[in-house]
Amino acid sequence: MVARDFFWPGMSNDIRRYIRNCDTCGRTKPWRDGLQGLLKPLLVPEQIWKEISIDFIDGLLESDSKKSLMAVTDRLSKDVVFIPLANTETETVVQAFITYVVAYHWIPDAITSDRGTQFVSVFWRRLCEILRINRRISTAFHPQTDGATERMNSTWETYMKAFVNWAQDNWAPLCPLAQIAIKGRDATTTKLEIPIGADRRRYNAHEKSDQEKAESIVTKLRELLEMAQASIAQAQQEQERQANGNR
Repeated sequence: MVARDFFWPGMSNDIRRYIRNCDTCGRTKPWRDGLQGLLKPLLVPEQIWKEISIDFIDGLLESDSKKSLMAVTDRLSKDVVFIPLANTETETVVQAFITYVVAYHWIPDAITSDRGTQFVSVFWRRLCEILRINRRISTAFHPQTDGATERMNSTWETYMKAFVNWAQDNWAPLCPLAQIAIKGRDATTTKLEIPIGADRRRYNAHEKSDQEKAESIVTKLRELLEMAQASIAQAQQEQERQANGNR
């Protein structure tokens, strides 16, 4: 179509190169080329809520003036925070991050995300520099880098399909219930449940006053963290083997 009205030397090559690098096409069209490179999973975190991943679900029907969902997942415990947002502009994301993540879990050492405009903006980059947060941007050809959050998004969507009303406009107030439901299950990757607050009633003041029981709890927590790290490493190795098997 371009050739009908224009001509310049090397026009065909220029057009093919432009189409191949089109951002919109890359985001919307299915990838039909060969698999790109080898998958390199991230290192397993040593503590809960020290390394997190963030992703969004957009295009939702308005619910309590919210139109998007921000999902924040702890990479070790697989704990999650679902945050309804009015929009996904950088300022809104930063405010939600501080209010719902930093305020409850403190500042993480690293954040894994996709290449969304929020995470490549000067504002976000400068914030991470000030807070000394390592930004990890998933590669274009390996969205599996941030697979935990992608799976969590899928879990949220499955939950909402079961409980949202016919108008699909009550998903925002259902987010805390979905979060509680997910906290109550064992993570697929770790195969065990790390105490992160959901079971606080088990350890009451009387139990903590007993030195032996207190030491036993601390030992159990350490063992659970070590087991979780080992399980995640094993799961990542299996994911790497499957992803790289046909490359």
